[in-house]
Amino acid sequence: MAPNAAICLDPFHAVAIAAIAAKALDTTRREQWARVRKVDPDAAKTLKGTRFVLLKNPENHSYTQTVHMAAIKRSGEWIWRAYQLKEGLRGIYADHSLRFDESVLLLERGIS
Repeated sequence: MAPNAAICLDPFHAVAIAAIAAKALDTTRREQWARVRKVDPDAAKTLKGTRFVLLKNPENHSYTQTVHMAAIKRSGEWIWRAYQLKEGLRGIYADHSLRFDESVLLLERGIS
């Protein structure tokens, strides 16, 4: 161990965390689609076309994609919660004003 080493959240590990969150989000989307398609085929079609909008950074959404996200939010399904977690983890790394201890606390909350 290096007692004087600086501990940081580096871009490599931040990307790895974001990739894990994105994979979990896509798994949630697929599971929800499988449930919905048996009950409401039209809703399933809409959900099936949301993979890339869910993975895309919200600041890059088109108007149509923003409308899709609003519909997902209104649905109140698990997919919206998974999306919020993904974005929360991404936001921790993007917020350069956070101190290290604040970042660690937020990461622990997001992962648990």
